[in-house]
Amino acid sequence: MERKLIPQGLGGFTVYLPKKWIDKKGLTKEDTISITESNGDLIIRKDKTSEKTSTINFDKTDTQYIHYWLTHIYRNNYSKIIITGKELPIKEITKIVEKLLLGFLVTNHTNDKCVIENIAEPSGEKYESILRRLFFIIKNDISTIQESLNKKDKETLNEVIKSREQFDKYVYFCKRVIHNDRYNRDPLIHWELLTFLTHVQHSINYFAEFFKENFQTTKTVNEFIKGLDDYFQSLYNAYFTKDMKYFLKIMQERKKYHFGGIQNKLINNEDNTNPATLSYLQAIFRMIQITASPIFEEFLDDQKNP
Repeated sequence: MERKLIPQGLGGFTVYLPKKWIDKKGLTKEDTISITESNGDLIIRKDKTSEKTSTINFDKTDTQYIHYWLTHIYRNNYSKIIITGKELPIKEITKIVEKLLLGFLVTNHTNDKCVIENIAEPSGEKYESILRRLFFIIKNDISTIQESLNKKDKETLNEVIKSREQFDKYVYFCKRVIHNDRYNRDPLIHWELLTFLTHVQHSINYFAEFFKENFQTTKTVNEFIKGLDDYFQSLYNAYFTKDMKYFLKIMQERKKYHFGGIQNKLINNEDNTNPATLSYLQAIFRMIQITASPIFEEFLDDQKNP
């Protein structure tokens, strides 16, 4: 939407805020708003986020789905979650909250009621820092797999397997920030980016779990893991440098890896690498290539709105 600037004294300007936005935020003439500058843009938001409470009831057949309920409610920007039901699995709920809901704690509970509240959630301005952390977790996972191969120590893969919880915790927070309308970039592009990054990390996680049980240090495996490190580095550079030569590199190397290289190895498997191992690796390369799409979209968006 566009608004004309209205001149005021001392060289300042005022702007008319749309009534639809005012009504949506529940603002009145007594309220204040906050204005912050980010990347040359001004972001206007309600000064204090109104607390949203979600109350859910569980019976014994629902408890296996508590993980999905809590993470989806958290993502949807609720500040307080109340769970009711008989014989609630408090230990399981507490474990999920501590591992996956950044800034939230179980603040009160009885046998039939559990209260979860936002105690120390980071501000939405931490979005970029945490997004960078997500990239670093994936980079570290790939490096750890390389270390496992170099040392011929499959137990090193446990670090990769354990990293998923921390990764998911940060993804849920980033999606919560987007849902809260506190992030000034295109929310659809970033939601897609976070989703694809999650698929990349989970694919690496699945590979680590499988490879630990089917450990095999062949020349083929070593070559593709080394290539995986380089391939993801191109994705990292494409996002953080905004230099599209890295995006083009990802597109150009598709045949070298998942569209050709791995398929050829499956047909001409000279060192008898486990075909399932190659299939897992092919899936990771493919997800990295797909993740380049929202990065390219953001690049084009930046070109239109410098």
